[in-house]
Amino acid sequence: MELDDALDVIYQCDHIEILPPHLIPENSSPEKCIYEDGVLGIPQKLMQKKFASIRSLYTRLAGESHHKLSDTECKQLYKLTTLCLIVTTENVLALNSRRRVTPASLLYKDLLFLNVLFRSPLQKHTKSPMLWNHRRWLITQLHSVEEYQKHLTTGDFGKLSTVSSHDWLNCEFLIVLKAGMLHPRNYYSWAHARWIVQEYKSSLDLNCLAEWLFVDVCSRNVSDISMWSFMEFVLDTIDNRQLSTGYVGRALALTDLAPGHETMWTFIGNMTGKLKDKSLIDSIEEVSTIPRQGAWPSKVLQKLQVQILPN
Repeated sequence: MELDDALDVIYQCDHIEILPPHLIPENSSPEKCIYEDGVLGIPQKLMQKKFASIRSLYTRLAGESHHKLSDTECKQLYKLTTLCLIVTTENVLALNSRRRVTPASLLYKDLLFLNVLFRSPLQKHTKSPMLWNHRRWLITQLHSVEEYQKHLTTGDFGKLSTVSSHDWLNCEFLIVLKAGMLHPRNYYSWAHARWIVQEYKSSLDLNCLAEWLFVDVCSRNVSDISMWSFMEFVLDTIDNRQLSTGYVGRALALTDLAPGHETMWTFIGNMTGKLKDKSLIDSIEEVSTIPRQGAWPSKVLQKLQVQILPN
């Protein structure tokens, strides 16, 4: 498949991979892209060569007012920015150019493109503040759920039916999770999840979201501080003392299976400090006597005793 054709089908992909020379199959040409089972493979040298060849045309078109560009040139510029954003992440010119030349009826295609980038094992894309900010801009432009749902794909996300009845909200959390799995401690992806909660809180079942986060996200990634921080944020948003106390208790029980993780103990300490619950402090003190738990329970306990029990 030619690279130009690959840039057209990229919106249908599950993810893309950049192929260094030693990973190109023997029966494939280094001048061709590979599309198989929803995965688009782009030879690294081909991509770099193409990027170098289009820079002057791209710079000229991007520098023009979109009112002066013909329909053909607008489509050409849009396609060029697709390649630019695969090669470079923090590209303000490319993102602004897409915003200028994309009709409102096709904005959902940009969400499709970002879905692919955030699902792909690329070096920087899942942690790009500009790309996540562009996603938020797109969402705010697509005012109706029906318009947004055009971007949903059949990628291997599984189902998140417990979080919300709206598929597009489910999709956002699943994309955030995928990006967080590709790059652990991904601040920017989970910051996007915070934004979703803040903007669309009334459409979410936050109790179900908290349960999904604890069972399917945090419990399976006990050393990821970004995931635990988002869990803490959701509980703070719910603001239910009994519910929060229950999750801290479950986190304490989880330390028996996964002892000594600073991130989990940070969550336990932060939540207990907010709740000021003596029974939780007693539980932490009990756990701190277990040698295999390491020093973190004692550190958390010492901090809590200073904060909550000064006398």
